[in-house]
Amino acid sequence: MNVYGEEAAPEPPTEAPTEPPIVQTEVASTIIPTLPPCTYPVPIENVAVGKSATQSSIKKGSDETADKAVDGTKATCSTTKKEYEASWVVDLGEPKDIYEIAIYTDQDKPHLVKPGVVRVGNDVNFDNNPQCGMQILGSMAKQHPVIIRCGCETPMRGRYVSVRLADKDRSLRMCEVEVRAG
Repeated sequence: MNVYGEEAAPEPPTEAPTEPPIVQTEVASTIIPTLPPCTYPVPIENVAVGKSATQSSIKKGSDETADKAVDGTKATCSTTKKEYEASWVVDLGEPKDIYEIAIYTDQDKPHLVKPGVVRVGNDVNFDNNPQCGMQILGSMAKQHPVIIRCGCETPMRGRYVSVRLADKDRSLRMCEVEVRAG
């Protein structure tokens, strides 16, 4: 009770709520924040291998077509020509519960996947599907692979997974894209 005969307000908690720690990896004097690991409610697997993929263009004089990013090997890459908002999409054939996307880049040219936006949905049109995770920016592109989380406990559901460079006139190059679904 206070001096006015009223009940006193409860004491505020003495400890701040705890959040998962952010793990940091050091790469050539650049600190890259990485997300803490997810615990998925179901086993996840790559559902993109061998699926139909397309891209906005093909680098002139190369055979680096869209299907090279879902052929199951990181030794081949898909590459677009230098263009505004270069893009790539894989059709999974049917909607899947997608937890994360892993993008393996050419380690000599990781900048060719940034500033990338990943979207997941049931519309073949990139702009009509919601964004999965964070935009690929800065030193995030140096991670190998670049992991884009669509949800730890609650996945995004979609048939199409798209990657597009945002507001850039550049080539998009990816050596393997794993769509990890449960």
